This record gives sequence, structure tokens and C-alpha cells, in this order.
Amino acid sequence: MSDPAATIASPAARQLSPDMPGKGRSVQIFQPRNLASWVFLWGLAFGAVAAFRWFQPVSIAVGTATMWASVLFFLYLLPWLWFLRHKDRRTPIPAKVLIVGFLWGGLTAAFLIALPGNDSLMSIYGKAVSPEFAHDWGAALAAPFTEETGKGLGILLLMFIAPRIIRLPFDGFIVGAFVGLGFQIFEDVLYAANEAISGFGADQVHAVMQTLMLRGATGIFSHALYSAVYGAGLVYLIGTAVIPVHRIRGIGYILAAMLMHGAWDAGSAIAGEIGVAPLAVMAGIGLIELVVILLIGRRVSRGERAWLREILTPEVDRGTITQAELDALVGSGRERRRFIRSAHGYRDRRMARHVLEAASDLAEALGASDGHDSPEARFARSEVERVRCGAAAG
Repeated sequence: MSDPAATIASPAARQLSPDMPGKGRSVQIFQPRNLASWVFLWGLAFGAVAAFRWFQPVSIAVGTATMWASVLFFLYLLPWLWFLRHKDRRTPIPAKVLIVGFLWGGLTAAFLIALPGNDSLMSIYGKAVSPEFAHDWGAALAAPFTEETGKGLGILLLMFIAPRIIRLPFDGFIVGAFVGLGFQIFEDVLYAANEAISGFGADQVHAVMQTLMLRGATGIFSHALYSAVYGAGLVYLIGTAVIPVHRIRGIGYILAAMLMHGAWDAGSAIAGEIGVAPLAVMAGIGLIELVVILLIGRRVSRGERAWLREILTPEVDRGTITQAELDALVGSGRERRRFIRSAHGYRDRRMARHVLEAASDLAEALGASDGHDSPEARFARSEVERVRCGAAAG
């Protein structure tokens, strides 16, 4: 069966269908007539209050640890931001949507939903089964439900706040990654502070560094990736103007995200049951999950590439870009690098790289104007020509 994300029509006319993804369009988070906007903003407000209540006594007890953890995990955040924006480079989602998604994950999903929910479920497991069972398996049987649901609620609300922006599974993948990244960073800061408290505040910087090394290394297989898969599943499950409802695939992706989350949290318990080193089990689980997430990410990116090809095909006809440049732009990273390396000499390779970047800007400008020749689109087209002519003249 073909992927619905790749079956986007390709009209010959320059004007895009109104159902096409709204790349480059602006969006307002506060929409007085949109219930989803009110729920989202109230959720952020209550989440901020909940986070303050968690951090306020902690920061008093171990203020040094809280400060160092905030600074170091902010630095840890920067490579993640670069990586995710690089993956979203072809048709970038507005930063405003990503920022509020990050805050929802870090404030609302973590402190308002997940932490109270986890405590309640683990208490139930301890009473219904045994305290030992709750200690070994409680996190694996609580976090996938409370944490992924909390993060998924933010993604769902953003789908209704920005329906012209989040229309493809890849859009849900990227937004979900930012929501999960917010959860991950705020949770890591809290873990570092709690680690310092467990040592009675004796060596707070050491406690932070220890947490940074552990959580930083395992963060590769953490919330950002689970929520990315969850977000793509929500787009399939709910459907958009571009993607029809695909319940089986949507539920499958959502369950996959929850299963991967649960398997990771159960790593130590699984290692104990089979009598092997926890590190080996965690490495095996992490490797399997990383492969699954990469395959899902490649699959959901097909719709984004189809959109980019549609909007830029007329530019090949008018001579703005070549067919080879379009193929490289909508292809994989390997195809893009192969195209750049095929140019002769450093100057031509640099020109090829800049032309692809300028063509991506042109696609964004055309998307913002529904394919019309707006002043922004004409400027972006002139930039493609300027880069090409400037390199040739040099």
C-alpha cells in the first residue's frame, strides 16, 4: 500500500491547492474564538505554576545545583536544536509553534500531568501487587501512559491551533520532537537537583555533572524521539486536509512510541530477570529503538519531499533551478551530498550548496503565498540567481 503522505497531487498550475501544507505561513497562538487555544494557554499557565511549586523548595535547598543544571542542560539543548532544525530545513515549521510546544512539554506535560500521574499509578501498583513490583516495573508501566499522553495532548492542541502548519506526518514528527525535548530538559534539571539533595547538598556540582553524563548519554533514546513518533501517529490518527485518517498506522505509531518508552524504562528490571548486565540490555534496547525511529522518520518525510517537489517543479520549467538541483533538494542527505561533491572544485561545490539553500528559501516564500508570485517569492528567486551568477563571475 502506498503512503498517504506521498500521494499529494501535483497540479501544473503555479497556485497551490488550499489543502497544501502552509509552510512559511504565520500563526497566532492566542485565538479568542478557538477553544484549543484557550485550553493550550491555560495548560501552559497551570504548568508554569506547577513547575514553580516543584522547583521553589528544591532551589532553596540546592540552589547551586539548580543553577548549574539549568546552565549545563541549556548547553546540552543547543546541539538538539541544531539537529532538529537541520532535519526540518526543507520546509521549516514556524519557531513560535516549536517554542510553545517545547514549553508545553517542559512545564505542562512534565509537572502538571506526568509527575502527579506517575506517583498515583506507582502507588496503585504498590498496593495492588507489591512494593517490590512497583519499584522494579512501576516506571515502565506508568511513564508511557502519563508522560506520552501529556506530551501528546500538547501536540493535539497545536494541530487545532495551527491546522495550516501541521498537516503532514513529518510536521507532527518535528513538533512532537520539540515537545518531548522540552519534557526531557526540564526533567533532567529536576533529576540533577534531586541528586544533589540525595547527597545532602555536600557536593552539588559533582551531582550535576554525574546527572549530565548519565542523562545526556541516554537522552539520545529519550523523550524527544518517542514524542516525535507519537506526533506522527497523531497526524495519521486524526487526519488533516492533506492526509486522510489512517487509524491503523496512527495507532501503531502511538503504541510504538509508548512501547519503546516502556521498554527503555524497564531495562534494569529486564536485565535482572534474565541475569545479564544492565548496560548491555540498555544498549541493545537503545539500538533497536534508534533503528525503528530512523525508519519511521524516513517514512514520514516522504510527504514533505512531495510538497517540496510540487512547489518547485515550475521553477525548473522557468530555469530558476535545474532538475538535478531539485532532485538533490528533495532527496536524502546522502543524495544532497553526492550532488554537491559532483561539482568540480571548491568554488563550484560552495555554489551548489548555496543554490540549494536559496532554493529552499524560495519554496518557503512560495508556500507562504499559496504559490503566488509575491514580493518575497520574487526576492527569493532573485537570490537563487544572484548566488549562481555571483559564483560564476567569481
